[in-house]
Amino acid sequence: MYSPQELQALADVLATHSCYVMSDEIYEKIHFNTIEHCSIGSFASLKGRVITVNGVSKAYAMTGWRIGFLHAPFNLLCEAGKVQGQTTSNPNSIAQIASLAALMHGADDVEKMRQSFVRRRDVISQLLSGIPQVKFLQPDGAFYVFVDISAVLNATVRTSGAFCELLLEKYHLALVPGEAFGADGYVRFSFAASEDTICKALQRFKLCVEELKGTL
Repeated sequence: MYSPQELQALADVLATHSCYVMSDEIYEKIHFNTIEHCSIGSFASLKGRVITVNGVSKAYAMTGWRIGFLHAPFNLLCEAGKVQGQTTSNPNSIAQIASLAALMHGADDVEKMRQSFVRRRDVISQLLSGIPQVKFLQPDGAFYVFVDISAVLNATVRTSGAFCELLLEKYHLALVPGEAFGADGYVRFSFAASEDTICKALQRFKLCVEELKGTL
């Protein structure tokens, strides 16, 4: 997460340029109190230039309802509506009412889920810390951990994509390779799962790492 101070420094630079700023805040409510959440749209120097994108899929666990929304200058909203109306649609009335109910009445449930993610973050961090061949930064928000596996790769398994393929085929664990984010040598874990599932996943991951490092 960017700290308020980092966002202020970024806003100071952006304020000197003629541009819009798009801020994806879909994970705004899933944070671990290590850094205060701050929206770049809150800075007066960028008034009227920030496009804030959000939805109900993450914080309210309503992925399948397909409801997202944005806040932007009115003229830009009009143009975005023209594009969206001709490309994809189907925010049905049931999904709209359900999303409205979540936004109006779901705060307590969101907080319970956030606390669950804190525990899961701590569990996966502890287990990853027990694997000396890999490195990672403990996340401040969302429900992912980006793990550096570059020390594990070898002449046979050269990329994170090849590592994930081996992990899936032999250890039945699915991770996202870093190439999807322009970062070969990394893999992404999601801890949007039960603590028991997380523990089983890390056992399989550790076995794969140990096999590649020849420590089994």
